[in-house]
Amino acid sequence: DAAGENEQKRLVEVRTIYMADRELLRITVDDNGPGITPQQMEHLFSPFVSSKKGRGTGLGLPVSQKILKEHGGKILVDSTPGEGSRFTLQMPATLPPSSAQTTAN
Repeated sequence: DAAGENEQKRLVEVRTIYMADRELLRITVDDNGPGITPQQMEHLFSPFVSSKKGRGTGLGLPVSQKILKEHGGKILVDSTPGEGSRFTLQMPATLPPSSAQTTAN
């Protein structure tokens, strides 16, 4: 939705990285939307608060944050008004043992 507000070229980039040494999965979403003001940032994870002018319920980010917290993760937000935002979802993750390890045991 945020990138849709950009009248020029809209950009959303999603990256994932698994850091085996830290047993951590990181998903990063960047957009070139309008960014988030400091005042909006204060209420970003408050339920029923939306800046979508009647199009949103204000539950997406609070529910996402709750789910991640319940699984030992977190959401990090970095935004510059007029330039865009970056949301980083971090959560613990381990790869299942490979089939070679399973048959050796």
